[in-house]
Amino acid sequence: GNRIGSIVGGQLTSHLLVSAAFMKRYRVGLDVPTVVYQSGDDGLPVIGGFPTSGVGLGQLRFLMQAQLYTDSTAQDPSGTSVAMAIDTGVPTGDEARLRGDGWRVEPRFIVDHVFPAGWSLATNLGYEFRNSDTLVNLNVDDMLTFGAAAAVPLSDPITLVPEVNARIGLQADSVGVEENPVEMLVALKYRVLSNWM
Repeated sequence: GNRIGSIVGGQLTSHLLVSAAFMKRYRVGLDVPTVVYQSGDDGLPVIGGFPTSGVGLGQLRFLMQAQLYTDSTAQDPSGTSVAMAIDTGVPTGDEARLRGDGWRVEPRFIVDHVFPAGWSLATNLGYEFRNSDTLVNLNVDDMLTFGAAAAVPLSDPITLVPEVNARIGLQADSVGVEENPVEMLVALKYRVLSNWM
């Protein structure tokens, strides 16, 4: 069909990330996103005129992770680790302004490997439980999730982090390209202090 506009044409989001590790095996984290800028075509007839612009709090995420296995040591951090995690989304964002989408819970199985040269690879496989919702031709329900990422030291203290994430709709009434999103991300990490990122 013909393109008549963009529900969300662009979005700039800041994230406040806090995490803590304890007992050598467990980690908890909190992600507080804030939509700093969002643009779109207001008043599209197919979405009932949802207001798409504005600034506000996004969807809070709470992560709990437990390490199941590792062969790395404090003396030699290279090796393979296996973990389980639960990622919970809290509906703090305004759904009417397309900043949140209700409660969701995603258990994930994680495997990562650190190479002696210092770079690392990580993959995860999960299942996201979420509320069913439909917007025009997009039908969203529970999803199978997959992710892969690498950490490549460029020069101290900068690390390149490429990442790919994919989601496959399993219980949607119809399954098309809209229900199976894939995204690729690239980030740079800068270490300010030896124990801070």
